[in-house]
Order: sequence, then C-alpha cells, then structure tokens
Amino acid sequence: MGANAQTLVVFPRRHGLRLPPEVFEQLKCQKQAVLTLLEGKCAGLPTDQAASLQSARQFIAGEFDGGHRSLLESPLIGVRGIKHPPCVEARGCLDSMLGKVR
Repeated sequence: MGANAQTLVVFPRRHGLRLPPEVFEQLKCQKQAVLTLLEGKCAGLPTDQAASLQSARQFIAGEFDGGHRSLLESPLIGVRGIKHPPCVEARGCLDSMLGKVR
C-alpha cells in the first residue's frame, strides 16, 4: 500500500495476497483516514500525532469557525507539540479563533 497526494494505491498481489472485495470497499470508505496516517508515518510522526493531521486540516478549512471555546481549546492542546506544517498552521488558526471567542 502506498500513497501519492490524494491517491491510495494497493498492490495485494505483489506479495501473493488476494484481498476480498469488502476490504477494498472499506479502504474506499476510509481513504482519507488511511492517507492521513500514511502521510504521518512518512513524516516520522507517531500514530497518535498522525491522526491529528485530519483535524488540523479541518480547522484550517474553517469547518469549526465560530465554535465554542471548549471546542477550540482541546484540539489546540492536541496539535501544540506537533511540528508538521498542517498542525503548525492549525495552531495559528485556532489561536486566532480563540482570540475572537469570548
């Protein structure tokens, strides 16, 4: 399995494996989560930090704009120690949003 940008590539037969169609369906359904974990692994992040990349992108995209203070503080703590570009950018977005929330 590998990833290139937004494409997930699976080569089960390369190693003599045959995956049932249900596995491919699950991979399609969970594509973004799998891509995020692979990206984190390639960047040398532990799995728990790699999982934060998707949330970071959601904050950058503005999906939580106008959210309650408690909704914004928790993820800020989560991405604070991760030195990966989306997490660094998300910290800035969250700090800015928290400055606007009373």
